[in-house]
Amino acid sequence: MNQITDVDRGLLADDVLQYLSHHQKANDTVEGIVAWWRTQQRFRYAVSDVETALDELVEFGLVIAQEAPDGRVHYQMNPQMKDVIFRHRDNSCYRQTPLG
Repeated sequence: MNQITDVDRGLLADDVLQYLSHHQKANDTVEGIVAWWRTQQRFRYAVSDVETALDELVEFGLVIAQEAPDGRVHYQMNPQMKDVIFRHRDNSCYRQTPLG
C-alpha cells in the first residue's frame, strides 16, 4: 500500500478533529474509527494512516489516548483543548461541512 503524503496526513488529521469535535463523547480505537467511517461510506483510509494521524494529534495534546484493560488504545478529544479544536474546525481550510 502506498504511504499517504504529508498533505493527505494533514487532511486526515483534520478529518479526525472534525469527527471528534462533532462527537465529543466519542471514545474509540483506531480500528473502530476506521470501521465507522467505512460504514458511513465517507473515507477509505488505512488503519496505519489513521493511527499515525492520531499519534500526531496526541503529541500536540489535541487528542487523549488511553490504554484499555484489553490493551487496545482508545482515543478521544482532549476536553481541555476544546476551544482550540473548535477554532481550528471553524477556520479549517480543508473541510466546509461537518463530518459524521
